[in-house]
Amino acid sequence: SGASGIPQAPKHVAAGIPGDLLRRRPDVRYAELQAAAQSSRIGLTKAELYPSFSIGGNFGVLAADTNGSDLGDLFSAGSKNAVFGPSFQWNLLNYGQITNAVRVQDALFQEAAVNYENTVLLAQREVEDELVSFVKGQDLVRLLGEAAQAAKKTVELSKIQYDGGATDYTTVINAQAALLEQEDALARARGSVPQALIGVYRALGGGWELGQTQDFVPEAVKEEMRRRTDWGALMAPVPAEDRAAKPGAEVVKPAW
Repeated sequence: SGASGIPQAPKHVAAGIPGDLLRRRPDVRYAELQAAAQSSRIGLTKAELYPSFSIGGNFGVLAADTNGSDLGDLFSAGSKNAVFGPSFQWNLLNYGQITNAVRVQDALFQEAAVNYENTVLLAQREVEDELVSFVKGQDLVRLLGEAAQAAKKTVELSKIQYDGGATDYTTVINAQAALLEQEDALARARGSVPQALIGVYRALGGGWELGQTQDFVPEAVKEEMRRRTDWGALMAPVPAEDRAAKPGAEVVKPAW
């Protein structure tokens, strides 16, 4: 196939950074879920400080070969035996150990929370850096475009002067070399603009825009899930009019 031109990026992108878009990044989601899981471990460990109650029992058959009984009566109605009752447990003597375990889990949660905060800040910085690169790249394209136009006029004027005998051809060659340098810099700058926009997509996680009724769960996966659990109509795509009526379910779309 033949050579194609430089892809053209739109001139404007969304200025804001919606939190829901950042949360779609795999690293942000992983750090968030790690913190949430560690928070649950604090509650699980702290629950051991309190008493626990349970009800248990068993059911079976019982027979013996004494007191007029016979092992052949094992499966008769009178051989049925059932035992059940409540139980109580309280680790009173392990309070110090459990309290220290709670402190350990709390410290691990604080670490996970700080890691989540740092991950979000890093993601936001990456998005802002890419947005700045995109805007500055467009400014550079504009300035280099003006410089290339000025260099082109210089070449035209140098040719007029050469044709009139006012200068030698070296001036024309130098003007053409300067024009070539400016056009080369302009081409490289134009290529950096769509690259910066791709960086914005990548920094935001990408793939967040869904169609009006696009189903993001494959049918084979849904069928497997239905065999395990009764999902009803929960896995059906949400119509656009329903998403508009429910702000919480509205799909966020970028403005570019």
